[in-house]
Amino acid sequence: MVALLDIKGLHVAFPPWSDPLIPVKGLSLDLAAGQVLGLVGQSGSGKSLTGLAVMGMIPRPGKITQGQILFQGMDVTRFTPAQYRRIRGREMFLIFQDCGSALTPSLTIGRQIAEIYVHTHGQSWRKGMIQAKKALERVNLPPGVSEAYPFELSGGMRQRVLISMAFAIQPKLIIADEPTTGLDMITQAEILDIFSDLKDNCQVGILLISHDLRVVGHLADEVAVMYGGSIVDKSPVACLPEQGRHPHSRELITACQALSYPVKSC
Repeated sequence: MVALLDIKGLHVAFPPWSDPLIPVKGLSLDLAAGQVLGLVGQSGSGKSLTGLAVMGMIPRPGKITQGQILFQGMDVTRFTPAQYRRIRGREMFLIFQDCGSALTPSLTIGRQIAEIYVHTHGQSWRKGMIQAKKALERVNLPPGVSEAYPFELSGGMRQRVLISMAFAIQPKLIIADEPTTGLDMITQAEILDIFSDLKDNCQVGILLISHDLRVVGHLADEVAVMYGGSIVDKSPVACLPEQGRHPHSRELITACQALSYPVKSC
C-alpha cells in the first residue's frame, strides 16, 4: 500500500551556496492515512522546516537540494506553484504555530470558514455560513464565535478555529506545528481531544510537530526524534522509553517521565 506521505533523504539548504547551511539533512519518514506521527526535538532541529517543505512553503532563498517528498505517490518536490495550489489547503492543510497570523484580521471567523465551503465545496454563502457554525460547534466553540474577529478570541479559541477549518476542508494530510504552544494544560488537553476526533472520524494522516514529548505521547501512534536536521530515533510512541537509544531521545524521556509520559511494554 502506498504511504500517504513518504519523505526520502530530504535535504533543505540556505545560502551562501559556496558553503550552504543545511538545517534538514537526509531526513526520511513515512506516514499512513489515519495515523498520527509525532515529530519531536529541540528548537532549531528542523521540525517546522520539514513541515514547510512538505507544504512547498520553504522561506526564500532556501530550497530542497536533495531527496523526495511523496504525497499519495506523487513527488511534490517537482510540482509547479500551480500544481501545489491545487492540493495546498485542499488535500493538505497546515496548522501554523502562530495561529493568530494564520487568520485574516479584517474578516469575521464565520466568513473565513464559509469561504472554504463556497470555494472548495461549491456551496452558496448562506449554506456556507450555516456549515461554518456547525464546524465551530465540532470544536466546542459556540455559534456566536462566527461573528467575532480573530483579535477578539483567545489563543486557544483561535487554535480551535484553525482545526474547525480542517474539519471543513477534510484534507488527507494535516501538519500541526506546535498546536498547543502557549496554552494552559486544560486547553491543551481539549485541543488534543479534538485532534483525536479528527483522526478517528475523518481518517486523516496527521504529522504532529512538537518539542513536548508529553503532547506527542497523548495522541501519536509513532514518534520520530529529530536532532541536528535528521531523524535519530523512531518507534511506537509508548515504546520510545525502551527503544530510544540516541542521547537526545534519552534527554527528552528523562525530562518527561516524571510528568506521566505513557510507558508500556513493547
